[in-house]
Amino acid sequence: IDRNILSKLTQAGLIPRYLEVAKVSSLYHPRDLDDFLSNLKTLSISDTSKNDCEAILSASRRLNIPTQRVVQIILRDKIQLFAADPRTAKFRDFRVSIEDLREATIRDKAGAIHQKRAAEILGVNEYAVSILVRKGLLESQLVREFHSGRERRYVCSASMEVFQKNYVTVSQLAKQSGRPPGSEALYHMDRGVAPVDRRSGCHTIFLKRDVT
Repeated sequence: IDRNILSKLTQAGLIPRYLEVAKVSSLYHPRDLDDFLSNLKTLSISDTSKNDCEAILSASRRLNIPTQRVVQIILRDKIQLFAADPRTAKFRDFRVSIEDLREATIRDKAGAIHQKRAAEILGVNEYAVSILVRKGLLESQLVREFHSGRERRYVCSASMEVFQKNYVTVSQLAKQSGRPPGSEALYHMDRGVAPVDRRSGCHTIFLKRDVT
């Protein structure tokens, strides 16, 4: 990574500075640099045959999006990356699908999240997300997908933020307590805490105020 790109990634909070001294270049800990590359490697597969892929820097220039923003989108949306050998790949070796990246930026502009991604964030399945939408706990909106031209229902980003302030899923509680999700759900229900709506399938989602 050249110094200019490294500085931009640092300003975006993607790579922390280890030491910064006035009038001296920032110093970085090898561990933090390795962690950054590891996050990209986790999303990578060994494949050089996908035609619409370009290096991250090239994709940034093609779509006229700052490199640090492209990396943030890739990590946030877990966009598939490609490299000849992910195990030894450096930053310049990772390639991303232009189509996948363009789709993600369109969703950003629309302020929407794909239901699958919303499910991953909340630690539930897509069926539970659709129930939350039907119950009005999450809002949805139509987004025209770039690759297909079809309009699909996405979850509004703003409603996700409101939901996460007021509700918590069993998966999220289990990560905090260290208990298995099933045991976590039983623990709270044995204490008399009722889930959002057991009948409709939202039996793994609780009001935060009831479990804290």
